[in-house]
Order: sequence, then C-alpha cells, then structure tokens
Amino acid sequence: MAQVNAQSEPKTPGSRSWRKRVGTVINGVLMGLVGAFLLKTVYENWAELRAYNWHRELNLSWLASSVALQMAALLLFALGWHAALYLLGAPIRVGHTVRIWITTNFLKYLPGKVWLPIGRALQAERHGVRKSVTLTSFFYEFLLFVSSGMLVAIATIPFWAQESSPRQYWAAYLCIPAALIVMHPAVFSPLSSLALRLLGRSPLTLRMPFGQMLLLLLCFCGAWFVFCSSFCLFVWAFHPLPPRLFPAIGGAFSFTLVLSLIAVFVPGGLGVREGLLIVLLSLYMSEGLATLISIGSRLWMILAEVCCWVVVMSVVRASREGRLSLRELRELKAQEAETETLKAPPKSPP
Repeated sequence: MAQVNAQSEPKTPGSRSWRKRVGTVINGVLMGLVGAFLLKTVYENWAELRAYNWHRELNLSWLASSVALQMAALLLFALGWHAALYLLGAPIRVGHTVRIWITTNFLKYLPGKVWLPIGRALQAERHGVRKSVTLTSFFYEFLLFVSSGMLVAIATIPFWAQESSPRQYWAAYLCIPAALIVMHPAVFSPLSSLALRLLGRSPLTLRMPFGQMLLLLLCFCGAWFVFCSSFCLFVWAFHPLPPRLFPAIGGAFSFTLVLSLIAVFVPGGLGVREGLLIVLLSLYMSEGLATLISIGSRLWMILAEVCCWVVVMSVVRASREGRLSLRELRELKAQEAETETLKAPPKSPP
C-alpha cells in the first residue's frame, strides 16, 4: 500500500467507505446503461433474430475452425506470459505456465480485477515463483496485451471505410510511435510507478529491458493476428462477407476487446464489448445480424476457453500418467535385476 507522509491527513474508514459506495453506484449506473442498450437493440431487431435460419445459414465447419484458431491464439498468449516470466528470471516450466494461464483465465469473469493476478500468483508460488515476480509479469503481460491489441486495431483503421485513403488517418498512426516511446524505461518506469501508487500498490522492483519488451510486443501482435482471424471465421460462419472486409472486422474485434478490458467497472467486460461491437459491425451488415454475432461471440469465446482448458488438462494428465508409467517400468526393472541377483548361484571360492 502507498505510504502516507507526515504532512498528509490520514484517510478515515468513513471516507474510504464513502468512496466505495460512490464507486459502487457509478459502476451500477454504467452497467445499467450498457444493459439497457443491449436490451433495446435486441428488442428492436427481435424479428430479424427470430427469422435467422440456423439450419441453412450457419456454417458449422467455419464455426469449428474459428474455435480451433481461437484456441491456438489462447495458447500463444499463454506462451507470451511464460516469456515474460522467463525474462524476469522465474524458474518455471512451459507446461506449468500454460496450465496456470488457462486455468486461472476464468477468474476474469468474477467481479473485480484482482482475482486473476492473485490466482496466478498463488498457483505459480507452488512451482517456486515468488508472488512479486508473478504480479510483475502479469502487469507486463496486461500492458503488452492491451498495447498490441490497440496497435493491431490502429493498423486496420484505413480498411474501416471503404472509400478512404490511409493519409486521412495520419493522426491515428502517430499512436504507434507513441506506444513505443511509452514502453521505453525512461518513460515507462515513472508512469508505471505513478499508476501503481494511485492504485495503492508498490512500484515495480523488476524491470524488463526495452529490447525485450519490443520483442514481446511483436509476439503479442502475432497472437492478436491469429485471434482476430479466428473472429473473422466466426463472422463468416454466420454470414459470408467479402474478404476485403476482414481487416476491418478483425480491427473492430481487437478494438472493442481492448476497451472492455480497460473498463474496470464490469467483470470480463461483459456487455461493453458486445455493445461496441454491435455499433461497429453494423457498418458492414444489418443491425440484427450484428447483434446476433456480437452476443454470440461471448458464448463463442467461452466455448473456446473451455475446449482449450479440456485439451491442456488432458495433456497434463497424460503426461503425468506417462511419467508414472515410466517410473513403474524403472521400478519393475530394478526388481527384476534384484531377483536375478538373488537367484544367481554363489561364486565358489578360489
């Protein structure tokens, strides 16, 4: 927690409870507005939603392909967190890191933003990783995830309008070098310390070199490319669109997902991403179809996360059984060798 100097007036429990109540009211109002917008959109397009022919129009092959591709993206993000841990000097195996990332990923749906890092820290501690290192790696991972997602969205802005020129978006492209400048230790260190101090947390004690952060940023951008491609296949499963619209669809997905992560007042960005995605997808399709895809994408993401968890846990279980079988085989060979030694006739004295 941040220290209070001698000149500042200490905060009383009453002031803290008052701020907490105000924050709860604000969060409730914002969530109510988001929910009202979604209900209004569904009500206005209910006829089109009911008229959608699931049997004829939904392509199950593209839907399955999108789930498989999203699972690959999730594994890439898990490997990105492992890379952050490795660069911070954490002695942990890749298999343990991926299992922890996939298992604790469901904690993001709980109210509050603290359960996910706490869950990772507790599980990583069982493998010899200090909590401070895990929390620092989570901070870097969140920064890289948000920055790379926003960079991918910015790179697709020229494709959002069909009759526009990239020169019209020079101001947006200025965000790319700005993001790289922010990641430089000379700028990142004081900004991160200030942000953590405002949140009541201690400043970072471990620092990642600038070159390593840029390399990880490039890796996260590649993972985002796979993630956005999976969403394009998901949209194509509901309604075939021209391939030239894929960059815009993928950019809209990354943009809304990043904004939902920044929205701290809702768990997992529930409702925020769907509402923004409806607005952006309505530029390329009917509002009813955009509503169906946006709301369905939440179930699609949860399905891919569950499938990825099942696959990872199955691999972990198989590897454990394989190690046990190998251990049993070694013990059996040792027992056979000991038995042969006992059955061998004693050597006669010379």
